[in-house]
Amino acid sequence: MDKNQLDRIQELAWAYCDGELDRQGLQQLEQLLSQGDPAIREYHHCLSMHAKLTHNFGGVNRTTGRPTSDRLVGTATSKAAKHTRWAAGLLALAASLVAVVMWIQPQSPEETPQFTARVIDKIDCDWESERWGMETASEFDSGQVVNIGRGLMVVEFGDGALVTLEGPAQFEVVSASRGFLHSGKLTAQVPERAHGFIVGTPSYESVDLGTEFGLKVLEDGTAETHVFEGEVILKKHEFQEGGFSEDLHLTTDMAALVDGESLELAERRARPNAFVRFDQNQPPPPLSEPAKNGIPSGKGLVLWLDANLGVQTDEQGRVSSWDDLLYDDNRRRENAWQVRPPRRPRLVQDGINGRPAINFDGKQFLVTAPLATGNDVTFFCVFECHRHDIAKQKAAMLINFNGPPNIVVSRSWRDELMGRMYSGLTNEQVMHGSWLKAPGLEEEKPTLVTYVYNASEDKSRLYGNGRLLSEGGAAASAATDSPKYIGRHRESKGYFVGNIGEIAIFNAALTPQECQQVAQYLLGKYSIDPDESFANEAAGE
Repeated sequence: MDKNQLDRIQELAWAYCDGELDRQGLQQLEQLLSQGDPAIREYHHCLSMHAKLTHNFGGVNRTTGRPTSDRLVGTATSKAAKHTRWAAGLLALAASLVAVVMWIQPQSPEETPQFTARVIDKIDCDWESERWGMETASEFDSGQVVNIGRGLMVVEFGDGALVTLEGPAQFEVVSASRGFLHSGKLTAQVPERAHGFIVGTPSYESVDLGTEFGLKVLEDGTAETHVFEGEVILKKHEFQEGGFSEDLHLTTDMAALVDGESLELAERRARPNAFVRFDQNQPPPPLSEPAKNGIPSGKGLVLWLDANLGVQTDEQGRVSSWDDLLYDDNRRRENAWQVRPPRRPRLVQDGINGRPAINFDGKQFLVTAPLATGNDVTFFCVFECHRHDIAKQKAAMLINFNGPPNIVVSRSWRDELMGRMYSGLTNEQVMHGSWLKAPGLEEEKPTLVTYVYNASEDKSRLYGNGRLLSEGGAAASAATDSPKYIGRHRESKGYFVGNIGEIAIFNAALTPQECQQVAQYLLGKYSIDPDESFANEAAGE
């Protein structure tokens, strides 16, 4: 590339920054930039200089190269005069144009995506015939439109971007690096290798520059973009008469509203709580030494929920997701979700003896992602019952394993603590593998329940606050692979009323000594007096 060509890149770059580059000039700039790294470096250098001068002085004269404070440069710079934070957007506009140029160049075979897009997870999603999970990932071709009525669907694009659709939504897979949101909500996570990923709407396109953002499109075409981290360029679809279309640059914590007619700066910050965010790569929170010492190692931990860690709430403080803590044997995150806002419980910071807890008022519940549990299971739960008139012969459920075979731990209509497992129906008779209960469960009193189901040895045990309350047999396998319901029966009944602070499930029958180890940790953590036992320490005594 010779000096004349580099000079021409400078001239076109300055014109682009000033908003004076017409369609013919833009095409020439793209052609020059497609010639390789020297052209792109020169372009970046020009735009970087312009952005810095604009940010510091309000404008720059492209003939003299000197800053000028008495005029503002181009459409984007006019926005910067009113919103100083937006001035640095010129450099990002340059990066977005470079991304466009790079897209038109042929990819080498090793860079060609092996797929356009594919589903990697579904959370209570009613797409096609299934609501939970898939045996294999479903792939989408270019031009395929996805319609979901409820729930979450996580789509991985060929370039590496992850898009989480929140139903109801209509979304089109355009290519391995581009999608189009016709209606509904989504969040997009864009790693470095997917730089330049685009999501279109009826009014504009969001060009992502390596970030995470949320996008919402209403039925009338009004759209909102909320940047959680990084930066995004909003670009109108059409060219304005006499020049390039208006663009907006959003950075972390910024939002913009587009009403279908014009781009309008939002005077408020981004609202991440307005979106359900799914991040399978999120590192687990650090655990305290007491927590590590309290959980036995190598015992098949498959689910661990702590209301003090990893709770995602919406703008009303309702829980949309409760993160499964990855520790020891627990290598896969099966979060507990509620995708329907009216059914979301609430996070309360002082729920159980001053510690955070999830509050269920008899209408809300959470459901985990599909989770395999085995023949032998141990379940722990710290909870507190609130006043609840339970119908005769009914129960309010802390956990329902959603079988059969089905493990259930609940509060009965007689204020009994119950742990049971039934293996299904035989000749219309319910076949139970275990049915343990203990009276004396009190309202407004923090309680730790432990239920051990040991099919291998045909034994089951029920503990309250670390004390053995009841024991019996375990005549059938409890193995099942299913979402687990928290705070409700799987069939829209048996709602729990009260607070739940912590849940742990092991795919093993813990020994009495191991149960005591976990109990000591949880009782101390939630300031529960182990001497405040139930009315009877063992059923039948």
